[in-house]
Amino acid sequence: MMIYLDPETNEILETWNNPWTDQTNTVLTVANDPVNTSPMWADTTGANLDFQTFGNTNTVFLTTTIPLFYPNPLGGEYQSYVGGQYHAMEMFNFVANRAELITLLDRDSEEVAVSWSRISPWLPWMEMGDRPGELVFHAASTRLSDWQQLPEPLKSQIAENYALYQDPPPLGDDRPNQTTWTNFLESLQP
Repeated sequence: MMIYLDPETNEILETWNNPWTDQTNTVLTVANDPVNTSPMWADTTGANLDFQTFGNTNTVFLTTTIPLFYPNPLGGEYQSYVGGQYHAMEMFNFVANRAELITLLDRDSEEVAVSWSRISPWLPWMEMGDRPGELVFHAASTRLSDWQQLPEPLKSQIAENYALYQDPPPLGDDRPNQTTWTNFLESLQP
């Protein structure tokens, strides 16, 4: 889940005044359900992903780069003729303690940090059409023992509007991942 904050007031953005179109757009919170994947021990080519270390430390890194290129869920059946493919890049760094990864086969690791970056087209709620430009997202997170440890205003949003995120998703959930674009498309349905 991700919320957008006003850079001046740090309040949650409900609307966005688009400086390119002079329109006021309703901001759509990123609340994709589900976003599930098993650990990526092999990339899409079947090759093993290597944990990396830097120097003689107990910290290990798993870096994955995921190029995204697929038909845009908001496009029509003629995308191959006129364009409209969704093209973005997501980059992850997972950081953990080597000793925990080796010795905790029967329980979860306590210390995990994640860095996530994405370069993508405008978000659909921005109503930018085919105007040139792109967005850069750069976020960091860590594992918490309870959602109540989240900072404000994220914690309040989950408590008041997104109770689903108070518990982790069930293991084995085989529903397809939801994206910002499929979530937006659902928000347009009556």
